[in-house]
Amino acid sequence: MKAWLYAFAVAIFSILLIAFAHDIEQGISIKLASTNTGKQEMLMAIAEKLGLKGSVGLALVATGISVYAAIIQYRKPK
Repeated sequence: MKAWLYAFAVAIFSILLIAFAHDIEQGISIKLASTNTGKQEMLMAIAEKLGLKGSVGLALVATGISVYAAIIQYRKPK
């Protein structure tokens, strides 16, 4: 169960990364949240460096690996 929660968290961060990359490429200003500004700034820096295509690629790879790991762990004999 924990592996699926991690996979879900990775998917959410991947969606945020893609959204930040899209907004940065469109020139839309992004306001910092009042909480977790460190995580938001980190994702924005990565999105700025990779661009939209790189962010989509990274998101697909990260989400795919985390889902694969969750499936492998779920299939392990108990």
